[in-house]
Amino acid sequence: ERLQESKFTVVALMHQLWKSNADIISNTEVNLLSELPTRDAIQSILSDYRYTSRHNTMWIESEKLGEDYPDWKKEDWFGGSFFDTYFPWVYHEDLDWIYFADVSTSSFWFYSDKLGWVWTGAAHYPYLYSNRESSWIYFYDIDNVLNPSANEPIIKRYLYIQKTRKHIPYNLY
Repeated sequence: ERLQESKFTVVALMHQLWKSNADIISNTEVNLLSELPTRDAIQSILSDYRYTSRHNTMWIESEKLGEDYPDWKKEDWFGGSFFDTYFPWVYHEDLDWIYFADVSTSSFWFYSDKLGWVWTGAAHYPYLYSNRESSWIYFYDIDNVLNPSANEPIIKRYLYIQKTRKHIPYNLY
């Protein structure tokens, strides 16, 4: 009876916290979570993308790329398309995986393995303020006509570091 009560508690929590994202809950998930102490089960449920994605108000109005690319969106000001199902983790086609610390497009901090913590926003991108560089950097994606490699056979992404006045290939940063 204790196990059944634990499973009921876990499923009730999952439905309550995940809301409409709780449509597919497997028996395996329920069994694994019901074996955990309640506190650990709640922490696991709150860490799941089905919960965190509910708080993604940042990209709610973004253009969807259509049926061929479910869950992919685009913002003209943010360059490139992105996949935000696992918000606050977002996969951006130019920046790779980035972690958002804010939920407003007007200005936000995000973390990138390559760039570290940077600040930008709808009125600023592709300018980014780099915490690591203590400087503004400019991100040239491959479609930018001002990209230093725009006339080369293979166009690379570049960063311009304002403080040092250097162009650096993004893949070498």
